[in-house]
Amino acid sequence: MLNTIVRTGQVLELFSRERPEWGVTEIAQTLGVPKSNAHELLSSLASIDLLRRTSRSRYRLGWRIMSMANSVVEAGILRKHALSAMEKLSQHTGETSHLAIWDGRHLVFMARVLTDRGVHQGHARAGCTLPGYCTASGKVLLADLPWPEVVDRVSREEFNARTPSTITDLVVLRRQLQDVKNRGVGYNVEEADPGVCGLASPVVGADGRAIAALGVSVTSERFTDFRERYERLLVRSARELSAKVAADHGPGQGGPGPGPRRPLPPALSASA
Repeated sequence: MLNTIVRTGQVLELFSRERPEWGVTEIAQTLGVPKSNAHELLSSLASIDLLRRTSRSRYRLGWRIMSMANSVVEAGILRKHALSAMEKLSQHTGETSHLAIWDGRHLVFMARVLTDRGVHQGHARAGCTLPGYCTASGKVLLADLPWPEVVDRVSREEFNARTPSTITDLVVLRRQLQDVKNRGVGYNVEEADPGVCGLASPVVGADGRAIAALGVSVTSERFTDFRERYERLLVRSARELSAKVAADHGPGQGGPGPGPRRPLPPALSASA
């Protein structure tokens, strides 16, 4: 396994601005490996979009590499602006706020701001992961994906029930994800932890896609009141953070520039 990872790194490092395209024979000779081994590795990398095969059966870097590079840029921009947005949100609501991203398989918490009365979940510390289907932030990020991709990612998690309230039915999940798209908010009603609920809203990147979720965790007894009082504030906070990310990720930052803004759903268009 380690040797394969090393070889993968060596292959990817060969591609440069000066030489963006390579053939199997060239890579085999450069790395000193059998041509059959080079062909197998290149085909594997192309199958997961890290490389793409040209019309001449040669290889270039794939679009997934570019997407990953953009994600790294956006992660730095998120860290730059997110803390102040989270602090303001927690100050207004008195609840714990957090920022989460998707690593391709799990929801990953990037940061959180704790309050005295807020929920302190050990698995919500920065760097910790949770399944996406049972969290408000995860639903926000899953809702931005094509449904077949959602099914694939959920199936990898085995769709296990963490609590009696966890959704384990794809029909119900699809209905909820559609509601997230319509309202701009995702909910978790004691689905990850008993007695804990959550709300989250998408942080949209320069390309108009959700790159993170801004969320708040509350106890179940405070959940209904929180939704009525602060849901619009959460959505507005996420939109303001999105605007800052898009502004920083413009042409001057090597990005594609701000994408089309998503309209705020009618149900949440009023001021908080």
